[in-house]
Amino acid sequence: MSKIRFFPLSLLFFTKIILATEINISLIEGVYKFKGGKPPGSEIEIENILEIIKFDKSSIYFRLRTDSSTTGCICALSGIASEKENSFKYQEAKNTGCQLSIVPKTEKIILIPENKQCCNHCSSPVLFDFPVKKKRTIRYIDKIKASSQFELAVKNFQSL
Repeated sequence: MSKIRFFPLSLLFFTKIILATEINISLIEGVYKFKGGKPPGSEIEIENILEIIKFDKSSIYFRLRTDSSTTGCICALSGIASEKENSFKYQEAKNTGCQLSIVPKTEKIILIPENKQCCNHCSSPVLFDFPVKKKRTIRYIDKIKASSQFELAVKNFQSL
């Protein structure tokens, strides 16, 4: 007699991201937050945030803000990334600037800087992994789309 096995729904849900030939943006769209500790001499715990919303059928708008609990350095980066090879690729400007891969995995969203120009935004070549279990629905998409950051991202994306 065969056994019926049950898998956690979240595992099956995010496995679709990896197995599909195209990434289903609706599965990764949301806000990811996690606490990052306290910078030296501070009583305030920092929060690292990644927001992802659909821009078009194969592109996302992302906004990243991370703080280093050890150095107190802030990373702030936003833009539009296009799907390529099971990830989203961000190019700051034509043939120059920060190049970043946003890689959806079953348990986390990984941000991989492809060059040292991302250090201009983040003061460090290392970015964060955002746990999928920390993802929440974005209830303020209209505010994001009305922001100057979004407007600049669209302008830069269209100039590539």
